[in-house]
Amino acid sequence: MKVREIVSIILRKIGLLGLVRWCKRFIVGALKDIVWFAKGGQRKNTTTQIPIPPPSLCFAVSANYDVDYFLRTGAQGADSIERILARNDQPIDSFNSILDFGCGCGRVIRHWKHQGKSSFTGTDINSSLIRWSNQNLKFGKFFPHTLTSKLPFEEGKFDLIYAISVFTHLSEELQKHWITELKRVLQPGGLLLITVKGSNWKIELDDTQREQFDSGRMIVLEPETSGSNYCGTYHPEEYVRNVLASGLSVIEYEPCGSQDTRQDFYLFSK
Repeated sequence: MKVREIVSIILRKIGLLGLVRWCKRFIVGALKDIVWFAKGGQRKNTTTQIPIPPPSLCFAVSANYDVDYFLRTGAQGADSIERILARNDQPIDSFNSILDFGCGCGRVIRHWKHQGKSSFTGTDINSSLIRWSNQNLKFGKFFPHTLTSKLPFEEGKFDLIYAISVFTHLSEELQKHWITELKRVLQPGGLLLITVKGSNWKIELDDTQREQFDSGRMIVLEPETSGSNYCGTYHPEEYVRNVLASGLSVIEYEPCGSQDTRQDFYLFSK
């Protein structure tokens, strides 16, 4: 067992793991932001003229302080979504109302600023990320919510919803809550696109967990940290099709289809 793992176990037992993690993120993030701004950090993309979030906000979304990584993987994510939709004769500009569930500070949605036919909405549990998005991504509307609340939208508002690496950080109870809520705000015939950690990610599990995964059981690590990058959830295809997708039709399953996350793509229809 690595020293880092031993320290984490000790801190968890004495109830200080969450506090230590928060302090580390706050201090490192603040230092990264100071250096970035001091060096004249690029406030806007020179090509699109869309504002760029500081390193601390990038980390909150992608677990990486590198702004270039944030932009590059966001473009890859947008391209992956467009590719799977086009393959099913549903180009991105054919949708009227699109929801980015777990939008962060616009890592993916920013790449559709100039797609003028659709209206774009984003939601996230991190109010700081939502505040930045509303201040800087004027082409969309962004709303905060809590980990267990309902979305502030009427039934059937959206004809496309996507959630990139969101269900990978939720406990089973919360996944059931949010898949039900997403189905509520999805139009009949609308599409829901999610990514999950499938078989390609079993390397992160121990032998017992891999055996459980192979038997069709979803694995959740640190469920008490749901909604953060510390919670890791792994989905067997059997579980997604038979449990998570209950009440939905599976239009396409693409292992490792998400270029930015190497996660499995599932495209559902209501």
